[in-house]
Amino acid sequence: MRQNEEGQTVSETFLSWLTSFFYFASFMAVTGSLFRHLEGLAYSYYQRTRTGDIMARATNDLNAVRMLLLGNAPSQLELVRTVAGAFGWVAGILIVFIPLAVYLYRRTS
Repeated sequence: MRQNEEGQTVSETFLSWLTSFFYFASFMAVTGSLFRHLEGLAYSYYQRTRTGDIMARATNDLNAVRMLLLGNAPSQLELVRTVAGAFGWVAGILIVFIPLAVYLYRRTS
């Protein structure tokens, strides 16, 4: 099997890239959603709530999301790789696309 300078195989490198892509895309989506929510709040909310409290809540919530993504994403992608290796690439593709199909079905119906 071919390896790069760090001793990673092509599949390990791809899995690492996929994990990073998933993490950053998800985190940016959550961050953007939070920002849009904060922009849409009424002016009276900002008069009642201290700026430090808003920033602390946002920071703590985003850190919790970051830890959730960092804790689960690598293990989920490792599961896909393991199943794909054990049962063939078709099983790996199904593990990825069945949840995606269920999500899209629920969102559109």
